[in-house]
Amino acid sequence: MRNWQRVAMLVLALGTAGAAQAFTISAKSENPLVTEDALRNATQQVAAEIGNRIPDSPDVKVTVLTRAVPSKQAQGRYVYLQRIELRRAFNAGAPYPYAGWLPIETEERYGVGSEAEVRAALDQALRAFFTELKPVDPNVGFK
Repeated sequence: MRNWQRVAMLVLALGTAGAAQAFTISAKSENPLVTEDALRNATQQVAAEIGNRIPDSPDVKVTVLTRAVPSKQAQGRYVYLQRIELRRAFNAGAPYPYAGWLPIETEERYGVGSEAEVRAALDQALRAFFTELKPVDPNVGFK
């Protein structure tokens, strides 16, 4: 590799490093149309496009799930569920001890549709989720 190629790769790496999201994404795909990497990338892309104020904290994460199975009644159609959640770690003592992740905000899309409709529903859910959370100040919360 030549020096100019190394410099170009370094500039590209530094340029994309600043565009990364500042929050943790947990992605799960049970959808033959979307891989987990594509789901994570789509989430990052929509978050960067719309903007967000989700803090970079180990106690906060965005969980994204896409699930789709071929419909038994309609050829070429899928039964799908798209869910995006903002979750926060919660740890409480007596009288009701609990330690786990609680959903703070959830956006869902579900139905039956073609491959294009399944992908469109995922995009709509991501956009609605980040649009809803964009004005929320993490220090103040929902009003």
